[in-house]
Amino acid sequence: MIPRRQSLSFSIPVIIVFSLVLLSGLFLNKCLAQPQSRTPRITVNRIAVLPLTKGRYGTSLVETLDSPLFLFSSDPDKVADDADRVLTEYVYNKMVSNHGGKVVPLDKTIEFWFRAPRDANKDTIRSLARKTGELLKANVIMTGYVWKYKRRIGGSRAASSPASVGFALVLIETANGRLLWRGRFEEKQRPLSENILGAKTFFDRGGKWLTVDDLARYGVNEVFKKYPYR
Repeated sequence: MIPRRQSLSFSIPVIIVFSLVLLSGLFLNKCLAQPQSRTPRITVNRIAVLPLTKGRYGTSLVETLDSPLFLFSSDPDKVADDADRVLTEYVYNKMVSNHGGKVVPLDKTIEFWFRAPRDANKDTIRSLARKTGELLKANVIMTGYVWKYKRRIGGSRAASSPASVGFALVLIETANGRLLWRGRFEEKQRPLSENILGAKTFFDRGGKWLTVDDLARYGVNEVFKKYPYR
């Protein structure tokens, strides 16, 4: 009986640690997406991906969507110059993989996005999405904003300052501005010694410090795991 009890007492902490590693993906980052059961039904006929906006304003996603663009600001130390362009391309590629030829080519979308009449004192992310969607005859628009895009300082094996990313995506119906779906990702990569719960994700990503672009691509993939439309 004694050896049996010793074996059982040893196995309990091992099981606990193993369980924590399996659950690590739930705690490593803040990745939130609207559940499929709550998304409105809509047929995607033609969809455009607008450039993401740098910065944010407001305490909620909806408030940010409906705030005049002149209120937006971003800290250059926290948001790299090309953050909006890089993230927009990642999102566009995911949309093409989901919707194929229904997605308006990105260069054409950007052309019409700049062509849309705008008033920085009044226009918002939502209003510009609707204006551009109407010009493109797209019934659905994907866009969003990025408030954090900080590059890694150091190499893949030793970084003095890790990469960090924060962005939100929204799917908007052109005709009425209705918010169809939302997704959000935020993470500052942490060393394994500070985040044992993140062990599984850490090793799944190669056991190294990611570049900010790699972290952003990972974040987009995570958010799109709950994207409901095809």
